Amino acid sequence: MKKLFLVGFLALVSVLAFWPGQARGQMGKACPTNMELFPNDAYKEAGQVYFQTDESGKARVEVTYVSPRFFETLKAMKDEIDPARLAMLEKYWDGGKNILFVVGLTTHVGSQVCPTLNLSKYRMKKISFLRDAWGKEYKAVGWKEGLSDMPSMPNHHRVGILIFSGDDARGNPVISNKAKFMELVIKGLAGAKKRTFKWNLPLE
Repeated sequence: MKKLFLVGFLALVSVLAFWPGQARGQMGKACPTNMELFPNDAYKEAGQVYFQTDESGKARVEVTYVSPRFFETLKAMKDEIDPARLAMLEKYWDGGKNILFVVGLTTHVGSQVCPTLNLSKYRMKKISFLRDAWGKEYKAVGWKEGLSDMPSMPNHHRVGILIFSGDDARGNPVISNKAKFMELVIKGLAGAKKRTFKWNLPLE
């Protein structure tokens, strides 16, 4: 588990260190998404503890769950991460009051590219929700886009923070200590009716 945590952590560090738009994918194309910043296939496999990907439809969606332990470790390595990006995460994490996911979107699916697909039109806050182990759904409360130095990047590559409140309307934690899993669901994105990302709990 420690090894998996470390590898998953390295995945998010890569995103934060190169975000936005400065990173180069393994094929030399600008792709500021989680998986394409992994050094090798071993990292991609082990990173499933926090990192998940979906390639249905015409786009690939990559998600990293920023757990409390993950975030505290990031802060401890602040000298190795772009300070502006770490500050952004800290702002929206809000002392642990919120649940965060770093989400990357790309039109590169395997060896295929969909040049006509415009990813900028999708409202991530509106089409995303969190579902607990009992089937209760929680709407996202925010989406903070990762800025890019390339004007055309939002059409084909996007990275942002998807934000959920840590408590429900009654003040109870959304992620209960008794929960066996949680799911992030993104609906109607790039030809996929529904994309579901599931984490079995506890992770740590």
